[in-house]
Amino acid sequence: MQAMIFAAGLGTRLRPLTDLIPKALVEVQNRPMLDWVVRALGKAGVTKLVINTHYKAEQIERFCFEQLKGLEWYLSYEPEILGTGGGLKQASRWLTEDFFLVNADIFTNLDYRWFLKQHQASKAEITLAVNQAPASSELLVDQKNRLIGLRRPNADRIVLSPQGAARPQNFCGIHLINQSFLARLGGQVEFSIIEEYLKQIPQGLNIHCTDISPFSWLDIGTPADLSRAQTLELSRAPSLDF
Repeated sequence: MQAMIFAAGLGTRLRPLTDLIPKALVEVQNRPMLDWVVRALGKAGVTKLVINTHYKAEQIERFCFEQLKGLEWYLSYEPEILGTGGGLKQASRWLTEDFFLVNADIFTNLDYRWFLKQHQASKAEITLAVNQAPASSELLVDQKNRLIGLRRPNADRIVLSPQGAARPQNFCGIHLINQSFLARLGGQVEFSIIEEYLKQIPQGLNIHCTDISPFSWLDIGTPADLSRAQTLELSRAPSLDF
């Protein structure tokens, strides 16, 4: 199994902490966030890893040389940040099979093996992890758990007629993507992967949303959430059937 981790961000909301280190190496419970994510993916059978970098990239490179022994890993350096879509496109040369795509600032006890089973059962090209956490921008999901649009404070954006009522859900920064999707990425350089999803859904792209509410989840992007993560117990993930 393969995975890509987004680790290029500036982490501006965590300053002054991120004046010294990239957000991906901010420590939670005495371990860098990147270490938490890599270990969780490793438990799911990931043996090949791609990490995009930009801000303080040399620190992430040092971490990889020191900590990723036994893994096949690649760094996709971005001289200018390419956004989530552009970052994935640049790194796609190394992604040769279906893969997880995960933000480095996601602190969760999600069992990625379980998430893979949900993706396989859905038969969708892409599966996104969602939950009920409050968010300023939310995905719109229909009763068949398909992504059909986006909710923002000023308006809803619907790109596919829903089956049943649509409901807003928080996107958790975790994707599982069929490798075949990479051929859909066009000539853009800097772009958002969510915007690309919304553009391609009317063209037949099937995206399934899986609710991971049984698992603990935090985005450590703000000082308040980083503080909460320092005491969040992740060792007891729920027992879910495979």
